[in-house]
Amino acid sequence: MVAAGLTVDPSWVVSGAPTLAGGKGALESILRLDPAARPTALFVASLLGPSAC
Repeated sequence: MVAAGLTVDPSWVVSGAPTLAGGKGALESILRLDPAARPTALFVASLLGPSAC
């Protein structure tokens, strides 16, 4: 994003444990941000397989 000239707000960078609960907590931290300050898109990564849900 920086290479594209886009600003990365540090409050948008969150992580959680590699569990369903960890992902839920990370998303909730984004949703607690002021709606005007939230990112317009999310990039997520997971090591969970389909059987973990």
